Amino acid sequence: MTGKDYKKSLENLRMKEKALDVRITKRLLELVSIYPNAVIGNVMNDEVKALSLSPNYVNTLPIERRIEYIDRIETSMNNQKQLEIEVS
Repeated sequence: MTGKDYKKSLENLRMKEKALDVRITKRLLELVSIYPNAVIGNVMNDEVKALSLSPNYVNTLPIERRIEYIDRIETSMNNQKQLEIEVS
């Protein structure tokens, strides 16, 4: 490969990373709007809910943290659905 090839590969990789970043942000904000009461953490024995994640705040988070919050919302909602099934 030549230097130009590496440069083009790097540009393509950065474009793909940006597209992934946008998709992750969009998915997180979508989950926040669908499941605002999903528990995403705890502070001093108080639950932190997804509705506390504003779009402006989400945009400042590292991509890894946004993925973590997506996972926490999905886990919280799956646990809630399981509890509802067990109770009924």
